[in-house]
Amino acid sequence: MYNRHSMALKRTLYLSTQFLCGLLAVDDTETIYTGNGRSVEARSGADNSLVNTFEGHVGFLRALVVDAAGRLYSSGDNDAIQVWSYSTGVCITTLTGHTDTVISLAVDANNILFSGSDDTTIRVWSNHTHVKTLNGHTGHVVSLAVGQDGTLVSGSHDGTVRVWSADDFRPIRTFDGTKVKAVAVGMDGSIVSLRATGEIWYYTFRSDHGTKLYNVVKSGFTFDSAMAFGPGGALYVGSNEILHIF
Repeated sequence: MYNRHSMALKRTLYLSTQFLCGLLAVDDTETIYTGNGRSVEARSGADNSLVNTFEGHVGFLRALVVDAAGRLYSSGDNDAIQVWSYSTGVCITTLTGHTDTVISLAVDANNILFSGSDDTTIRVWSNHTHVKTLNGHTGHVVSLAVGQDGTLVSGSHDGTVRVWSADDFRPIRTFDGTKVKAVAVGMDGSIVSLRATGEIWYYTFRSDHGTKLYNVVKSGFTFDSAMAFGPGGALYVGSNEILHIF
């Protein structure tokens, strides 16, 4: 399990797909979903074996996420979000409303979907219906993550990590820094971000500043990366064909 006080690399997987920012999701069974081009691969986190492949996405994939209801959400080189059954591989519906490319996705425990876009906004969806738009970022919203209490965390090229309340999605905290590539929220509510400098940072509400934990550039990572916590508390950080597990 990831521990911020003694962050250590547990395992490295070499995948057949090349990561783009946001193309990493881990479900309750620790199946790892990665994407490249127009397809998504689902692999066992235990032995890296291929479980399933999803093909037929519109445009090159930019983001993906899975929910507890058996749905896979993906976005490509347009302003739409495709909804898939990850048991059958069938596209259920398409969500539209953003005015630019959708590049980040997240879901909460109630299967509320959040989408971030190059249009600098975050949209909130319930039962495939748009219910709210969150404004505040001034750059591309490249990464989204949701804590177990429903708190939403967003990362942007404007250099900020923003925290939004679980009840009405109002902005409650902003952490400044360099350009953000990915964010994740742990089971204990801890917030981590991967910056364009290649550094992983940790944040708490007790401080306005983060703590640097690790530099992934030293491990051969590039700046197009993805990050997610698994259900067991492990932190997954991926770039190119490499997936590191802390």
